[in-house]
Amino acid sequence: MKVILDFIKTIIPRKYNVKDAYEQENIPLTQEHILVIQNLHVAWLNIENGALAVYLPRFDEISKILKKSKNSNELKKIMSEALCAFPTWFAASSCLANRYVYKENEVFDLTEYHIELLKLLIWCDMKINDGLVDFFFKGYPLPLPYTDGKRPFGHRVNYKDDIIELLGEKVDAEFLFRELDKALYVYLRNAVWN
Repeated sequence: MKVILDFIKTIIPRKYNVKDAYEQENIPLTQEHILVIQNLHVAWLNIENGALAVYLPRFDEISKILKKSKNSNELKKIMSEALCAFPTWFAASSCLANRYVYKENEVFDLTEYHIELLKLLIWCDMKINDGLVDFFFKGYPLPLPYTDGKRPFGHRVNYKDDIIELLGEKVDAEFLFRELDKALYVYLRNAVWN
């Protein structure tokens, strides 16, 4: 009987559990994972000074891009793995300072300052059960990479002092910080993975 049950388990795929992505170490990124990352959306979370989060707004959008059924285990697996591997991808990616299209007809000047600050952001644990996802994104069933809202650059409690220390006195720290959502959105769509 056990042999029969084991055989049935191998031919009937179990429903993919999003938490499985957390247990994987060194997720090998495929082109599909990178497509998911390049289509992430960016939002400010109302935590301390503000925290950036990257997320997928709709399964339909990604299922069309990846040409997969929105109800498939494979799609959930790719999306979950991509979100869990996002900090690794981000650390190994690069983007040139330039003028880029930001959403429809708007343009955004991505500067070296933006890129430097983005690279210095501290990304937090993305686990669904930490309560953050439930609180900010009701019913969002995927990992949610977000930055540290208290110490986004890992130093002081005052992010403005960190920015001035990192980039110099001449920068407008508040303005640069508040532009990081647009900078990250543009970065995601134009970065190359090294």
